[in-house]
Amino acid sequence: MAKGLMLMERNYYMVRISDRIWEFAEKGVVAIGWSNLDLSKLTSDEAAEIVGRQDYYAGTAPQVVGKKKNEVWRFKHIKKGDIIIVPYWSNVLIAKSEGEYQFSEIDADADLANQLKVKYQRVGGSLRILPRSELSEGLSRRLRVRGSTVTDLYEFSAEIEMLFTNTEYTIEKSAADKNIALEESFKKRLITDIRVGNTHLITGGQGLETIVKLLFEIEGYSAKVLGKRTFSGYADADVEAKRRDTFTDTKILAQVKHHNWNTGEWGVEQLQLIKQSGEYVDYKLVLITSGDVSEKIYQMAEENDISIVDGNDLADWIFVHLTELPKDIRARLHISDVPMFLE
Repeated sequence: MAKGLMLMERNYYMVRISDRIWEFAEKGVVAIGWSNLDLSKLTSDEAAEIVGRQDYYAGTAPQVVGKKKNEVWRFKHIKKGDIIIVPYWSNVLIAKSEGEYQFSEIDADADLANQLKVKYQRVGGSLRILPRSELSEGLSRRLRVRGSTVTDLYEFSAEIEMLFTNTEYTIEKSAADKNIALEESFKKRLITDIRVGNTHLITGGQGLETIVKLLFEIEGYSAKVLGKRTFSGYADADVEAKRRDTFTDTKILAQVKHHNWNTGEWGVEQLQLIKQSGEYVDYKLVLITSGDVSEKIYQMAEENDISIVDGNDLADWIFVHLTELPKDIRARLHISDVPMFLE
């Protein structure tokens, strides 16, 4: 069969499992929530329609409900032979759908009852674990999008097909677990130190604004920290980032909050005021905070087309580009340049 025909005959998805990855890999399933409903006997259209009528979406913005319905529709649309990418911290697992849906009551407490049987890829009898560093920047970035449970990855079909058929690269589970533990410990310490001020960043929020500016620049943007009188009234953003290529022209205004623990509504409201001014309609608005953000604030932001990067996301962002940050910035964050051995 020609490769082109093969690519046309199956689709490619990301299914994010919140936890219990190894347990579900042994079971040979991927899973999503909505565990108050048995979606296994429903068509994709029926499942999406029923999910959209759930009481807990009452009062929720239509675009948010639409997003959830689309995720359920995609999940139920996965057919036998489709390839599924399952994110696993800094790695991914690869599975092929067996096309059989099931409802597991024993997994309802974890809200992972609606399941699809899959065959996880193994090499030499061991589960294949592929580092995200082996993925293209575009695919890796798509997998990092917060809040996405089921994503259509067809635009990356050629790359995923190559990864699926080329099984030469493997990584041992024990080494992966140790790396993951070290990585998560590092990121937790990093964001905690930033939150409580156990760094040598410039105070008043300027230090964190500088780091955000540098992160944008590392990703190819032209960025600058804005003056405090850039906007009128209470409207405010701290960093402007622009990137232009042959096909896209991206402009971002980011409100940066150096908060200890929780970030409230104020950052979103400041960006709303920018949006309401009508002067920056072609800009993407983003709230970046070192703190935690409640689901209420996430929903408020989503309804106003404002993205949020919370403390954990910020730690991930810094970690991904850690070696590209200037040495003096790493020193101000108390980060050593000395490699460590796995014990």
